[in-house]
This record gives sequence, C-alpha cells and structure tokens, in this order.
Amino acid sequence: MSGGPEDKEAILTEILRVNKLIVTHDGLIALSGATGGEPGIVTIAGTGCIVFGRNAAGSDRARLRWGYIFGDEGGGFDITRQSLRAALRYEEGWGPATLLRDLLLAATGSKDANETLHRFYTDEYPRPRHRLLVAPR
Repeated sequence: MSGGPEDKEAILTEILRVNKLIVTHDGLIALSGATGGEPGIVTIAGTGCIVFGRNAAGSDRARLRWGYIFGDEGGGFDITRQSLRAALRYEEGWGPATLLRDLLLAATGSKDANETLHRFYTDEYPRPRHRLLVAPR
C-alpha cells in the first residue's frame, strides 16, 4: 500500500487474521532487509521517495516522504518531467540541446516538445505512463 502506515492498520486488521500485526513504511522494511537489522541508511525512489536511516542507538529518521506529487525526486515521473522541461527550454531558445528531446518525441510521436507537453494533459498519457517514456528499453 502506498503512503504511510497511519491509516492502514485498521484496514489490515479487518483483512488479516493474525495474532500480531506490525504496520510500518517501506523505508524500514528496505533498511531491515538490506542491513539485517543493523544501523544504516536506505533511499527509495519510484513514485515518491524516502530516505530512512537508523543509528546504533536505535534512533531513526525519515526524510522526503512527501508522496509522488511533492516528493518524487529520482522517480520515473520526475525524470520524465525534468526531461520534458529540458526539451522545452531548448525549443524555446533558453536551454542547451538535449538528446532527451529526441527520445521524448520518438516515444510519443509528437512533432515537438510542446505537443508532448499537451499530450500529458490528456487521457492518452495518464500519469503512470509518463514514467515509461524515457526509461531505458
């Protein structure tokens, strides 16, 4: 489930019949899996991002857990958005040439970056599809 654990426990308690239920966030799960419970730091970037760490004293901190709209740094949608911005800057004459423009035009069949921009506001390119446009094939 996306988002934090706060609103998930009640739902999961109804669905799962278990003696003990711990609902947490993906940062803690990833850190525990990567370090075997030892101190460390993990960064997850996808549709939203989180940086989570725990020190030797067991104190932990989470940052950048703002969700996909405000905190998608390094995620597929953010990379596509930044690629399109670079292409638009080039076409408008205030940015350097970029191969990203050609990749976006090829992926969308657009004649220019401005047409690609407008396609992103249509049902043809819903948000989940944006991240696939500049991903390696």
